[in-house]
Amino acid sequence: TSQWLMVILLLVGLLFSFGTLTDQPGFCQNHWVPYAGHCYYIERSKKIWKEASTACHKEGAFLASIHNIEEHSFVISQLGYGRLSSHYLRPSDELWIGLNDLKMQMLFEWTDGSHVTFTKWQTGEPSHASEECVEIFSSSGKWNNMNCNSYRGYICKTAKSKWEISDRLSNTNGRCQQKGQTP
Repeated sequence: TSQWLMVILLLVGLLFSFGTLTDQPGFCQNHWVPYAGHCYYIERSKKIWKEASTACHKEGAFLASIHNIEEHSFVISQLGYGRLSSHYLRPSDELWIGLNDLKMQMLFEWTDGSHVTFTKWQTGEPSHASEECVEIFSSSGKWNNMNCNSYRGYICKTAKSKWEISDRLSNTNGRCQQKGQTP
């Protein structure tokens, strides 16, 4: 029965994603989930914020930025199903996102340089000057500023690639080939 539940949840997630992506060409790496022109990945292994940011950079991504209620809802829907991760999330999990006030206290910015157009703070947050990095609670989706040296899982986000890197492509002398393009 739990296998059927997982199949149903996966299908619902796929239908949700496909319904919003028909006009968004591009590709995501394996284990990354597409949404609205971007790819998302949750990693549950715990790192301090700077290490999490570095890990995302190594994947060509940034710690996730969230810009509107729709994107926030998508991320929360993935947290509940554990679809963005090879492990299931517990309701108590906290995950790093890219919002921080490392440069100037209480002036929050995203690591990807995009504008802060949306927030979902927990009541009473942001607080404390020594808490400069932001986590998202998987149980509520609310945000909390936290000491950057705390260990958390994290969410990476990157733009979808217009180049598919796959062994299914024809031989292009070691070059990537845009899908549908001939060498």
